[in-house]
Amino acid sequence: MKSRDIALVGILLAAGAIARYISLFIPGAIVANLTIAFYCLAIILVVPKYKETLGIGLVAGIICAVFSHSVFPLGNLISEPIGAFVCLFVYKAIRNKTKLLSPVIATAIATPASGFSFIAITFLVMIAPSGASTATMISFVAPLVPIVLGATIVNAIIVQVIALPAMLLMQNAPTIEKTSHEKPADKDTIIGLENVSFTYNTGKSTGNSTGNTNGNSTGNSIGNNTGNSIGNNTGNNTESNTGKTDNIDTSKPALENVTLNIGKGEFVVVTGSSGSGKTTFCRTVTGIILHSYGGIVGGEITVMGKYADEYKDMEELSTVVGMVFDDADAQLIFTTVEEEIRTGLETRKLSNEEIENKLNDLYEMTNTCGIKDRAPHALSGGQKQRVAFAAALSKETPILVLDEATSELDKNARKRVYEVLKSLADSGKTIILVEHMVDETVDYATRQIRLENGKVVYDGAPVKDSAVIPNFERKESGMNEPEINEQGMSKQGMNEQEINEQEMNESRTKEPVASVKNLVHVYGNNLKALDDVSMDLYAGEIVAIVGENGSGKTTLIKHLNGLLRPTSGIIEIFNKNISEMRVPEIAKDVGLVFQNPDTMLFENTCRKEVEFGLKNIGKNESVAVSAAISKALAEVGLLEKENVNPHYLSRGERQRLALACVLAMNQSILILDEPTTGLDLKESFEIMELLMKIRNEGKTILMVTHSPKIAEIVADRIIEMSNGKITNVTCGGKSQTGEIIESTDIEIAEGD
Repeated sequence: MKSRDIALVGILLAAGAIARYISLFIPGAIVANLTIAFYCLAIILVVPKYKETLGIGLVAGIICAVFSHSVFPLGNLISEPIGAFVCLFVYKAIRNKTKLLSPVIATAIATPASGFSFIAITFLVMIAPSGASTATMISFVAPLVPIVLGATIVNAIIVQVIALPAMLLMQNAPTIEKTSHEKPADKDTIIGLENVSFTYNTGKSTGNSTGNTNGNSTGNSIGNNTGNSIGNNTGNNTESNTGKTDNIDTSKPALENVTLNIGKGEFVVVTGSSGSGKTTFCRTVTGIILHSYGGIVGGEITVMGKYADEYKDMEELSTVVGMVFDDADAQLIFTTVEEEIRTGLETRKLSNEEIENKLNDLYEMTNTCGIKDRAPHALSGGQKQRVAFAAALSKETPILVLDEATSELDKNARKRVYEVLKSLADSGKTIILVEHMVDETVDYATRQIRLENGKVVYDGAPVKDSAVIPNFERKESGMNEPEINEQGMSKQGMNEQEINEQEMNESRTKEPVASVKNLVHVYGNNLKALDDVSMDLYAGEIVAIVGENGSGKTTLIKHLNGLLRPTSGIIEIFNKNISEMRVPEIAKDVGLVFQNPDTMLFENTCRKEVEFGLKNIGKNESVAVSAAISKALAEVGLLEKENVNPHYLSRGERQRLALACVLAMNQSILILDEPTTGLDLKESFEIMELLMKIRNEGKTILMVTHSPKIAEIVADRIIEMSNGKITNVTCGGKSQTGEIIESTDIEIAEGD
């Protein structure tokens, strides 16, 4: 059981012990046993394995034996486990047929099963040996029958009243279990899905979830998660809850009737728009969804020739499946990079020499040798992803699943990952990669699966994704070759439908809205992240910052809103030195969207997330504020999900929500650290169209991007960084020296 479930069982059994103790003060030899109600409630809420149910029953039996009126207290050590087993068996048999009444029915059967078995045991041990007659037996049993029946009614009412609201609160609504299989699993199938569907629970989420990763993850292999056996969550029937709650529309399965087989040595790229079911697909093929997410699953899932419910627990499953999540922070827990990678090797019981050799191989394979002594939390986003990748490789599982695990890598780093994955596939390992940079994977993958609305819409040979890019070339967007004036500003001619060229020029000022002069930043370990950086930003322009992972991009933009303070140098916003300003004061003019949206999201609805930022800058609830929230959500395509908990959004949707939070605040300067993370090409260009509209209103946008196409098309200026320095500035596809650059040659990173 998960730690949460163990705690819940303990609390309920303690409540049962208190109820049993209080019963000692009630006159009479035998009273109704309310302990049964509490252990039945625990079993219904947790749905443990049978061996765990035995433990619950034995603890309940000890409680009843210690606080007992009966002539044979030890009989409880047998009767209560019997009651516990009956409760579990009945509940699992009927919960998918009658959800609302299954708790009361299970308890109503378990209570007399326990009560009458106790009566039978007591009679056999205490009365029968003395040669009791039938009359004696009747006189012994008859007074106890009303007590058992009364306890049955009381216990059933208690459980029914508590169970249903508790299920909603826990998000642990009834889940279908597979108890038998019609045919043996195909031993030659590495991963098999047959008519698999999954629908998330209707329960409200009130926790501060960090999104699509498992918060209990303590490493880079799913085996480091602890909890229930996945056998308690799989099934051969598909049943969907209907209706909407305040958080998620559960009438729409996240996966719907997915049937496919993935064989040994396949390199499968999974793609689709944000919210199409890609992450749920990864959770399903690894078993994580059966362990950590409440919901209803149907169909057959096989992993390495075994049904998913035949694996004892997640630890056993982790020996065959490794996973790299989209949020590397959720996987990195050690104090140094070396510890993160070495731990996976040490768990395999290798010799010291083997560990050192493999460790060096992993350093070289993932380009992490240069950062092996650094703390993971101090790394850039791309560097963290490289470390998480290396740690997953250290387990050498036959199956490796990567959920957008390259989203924060620069182009060269992504290429290196694809090469490593292809090499692993060629050696016989099975690779599943969720990726939006589909065009880059075509030469490496052996198969491509596209998901839309939880369904497989394409399953075949890898094809380029360019067809989904809208006709968004510079000329057709009204984006002509810009001129550079004496202040270094670009003069961007725009389509008349968007903004009049004269108005655009008037929105530009001769004075910069932000100025960085000779900026130097040195981290505590004497790492110089920025080295004499200077730049100006002007009203009505989009400036893109590009560079390889670790080049200083994120460090630079964090100075512009006061999150980092300069080691030396000056930063001015509207001619004010921000060193003399507090962060809330800076935030009135400067908005920042982090590269990891989960660091910004903690409310339980999308609307509340957007509202939070407005309150922080002093804008209280009003008609205008409500309209601003709705407008921001509509601009990023999330208005229909305004009451959905961000926990249920895909990575791309969470990225758009983080952008909406900043858009609603209507600041003059908008700083975006990888605004297209988790978005496919079409969605990325939709966001860029929105940013162009904002730019045309006279606002300033500074963004870090990993997409050369986006940087070339929408940016008025492109600033290239390397080793903490600005190495080149280009305008409209031309270097300031007049040299034409190709967008495909720009190495662009998401992350520092």
